[in-house]
Amino acid sequence: IEDGTIIGGFGSAIAEFKSKYNYKNNVQILGIPDEFIEQGTVEELQRYSEINVKSLVSILSTY
Repeated sequence: IEDGTIIGGFGSAIAEFKSKYNYKNNVQILGIPDEFIEQGTVEELQRYSEINVKSLVSILSTY
C-alpha cells in the first residue's frame, strides 16, 4: 500500500524483484492510479483511490 502512484512506485519494484527471482506468490499493488485526479482533501483522495481504511478492510478481508 503506497501513498503514491502505482506505476513506478514501490510496488512496481517489488513486482520486478518477484519476477527476476521467479517468486510465485501473488502481489496486489494498492496506491494512487496513474490518472488525473481532481483536488480534494486527503480523506477524499484516499477514498477515491481505495486506500482508505474502509476500502483496505474490504480488500484485505478477502485474503
